[in-house]
Amino acid sequence: MTLRSLVPALLLASAVGCCNCGCTDREARRAAAAADVAAEVAAADAPSLSELGPALSQAASMPNETWEIVSQSVSAPTLGEIRDEASLTAVLIVLKPEELPEGSGFRFTSGEHATPYEAAPHLERSKDKGYVSVLQPEDVTSYACEVEGDEARGQVAWTTADAWTGTADFVARRDGEAWQIVEFKVPGQFTTRRVGDTWQVTELGGEEPTLVPPRR
Repeated sequence: MTLRSLVPALLLASAVGCCNCGCTDREARRAAAAADVAAEVAAADAPSLSELGPALSQAASMPNETWEIVSQSVSAPTLGEIRDEASLTAVLIVLKPEELPEGSGFRFTSGEHATPYEAAPHLERSKDKGYVSVLQPEDVTSYACEVEGDEARGQVAWTTADAWTGTADFVARRDGEAWQIVEFKVPGQFTTRRVGDTWQVTELGGEEPTLVPPRR
């Protein structure tokens, strides 16, 4: 019997009463066992890091063409300079350390904002794929994911040596045989969501952001 087939069986068992005084405890144990198995099934159905890692990196990325503009800046760019680009990489490059709330999910290792020149060696490891990304699969230190229907939710943490550490919650939706990342949330900092072919920041410190430029 598979884990998946055990779920309805355990749920049915938990619903069956008994005639002695221990039935309440027994039902509670059965319900807890069913919930544990359901959680195992959700985790078992979830895509592995090797499957989802490249999708996370690409979803967090900035196209090479945009990066070429940004990397010419002598200082950190603003979202106004890259306008319709509000990917995870773009927003994390824009935000200064003093703008990061205490306990936020992203910080620069040095405590100082990395300039495009300083960030380039780390971001450009995926340049041959057509994009640069603040989240590279080989930097991931922890990953968890669960699936419910056609939606997956999880959290990924990563450390890029001598540059930054980050943690982001993510939402992915099944697209045929593949998964498409549709949302990143950096705890205590901001949420960015996919809107068509672009990414838009929807929250910043719990408030509507003022740094997102108007759509053209």
